[in-house]
Amino acid sequence: LLVHAHPVDESFSCSLAKAIEEGAVEGGHEFKKIDIYRSGFNPVMTAKDRKGYYDNVDFDERKEAALTADVRGAIAGLRWCDSVVFCYPTWWMN
Repeated sequence: LLVHAHPVDESFSCSLAKAIEEGAVEGGHEFKKIDIYRSGFNPVMTAKDRKGYYDNVDFDERKEAALTADVRGAIAGLRWCDSVVFCYPTWWMN
């Protein structure tokens, strides 16, 4: 599973993510990607989200249904994979 985050398609980070994907496929690996920016993932935890944060420690599917679609999709990706690669920029500003 590749988790990628960069807002600009022409960036080095996007080129690196593409190379990771191509290498995985060429190596015969099953491959899935979560693109944080293009998926519309909302990183803001609401009060409702936080109050329910520990409600599903037993991974009950009925409780999981209350999560947002993007979070459920990320959980499904993590359950599917046996390896995770994170590809994101580290911005060093002056």
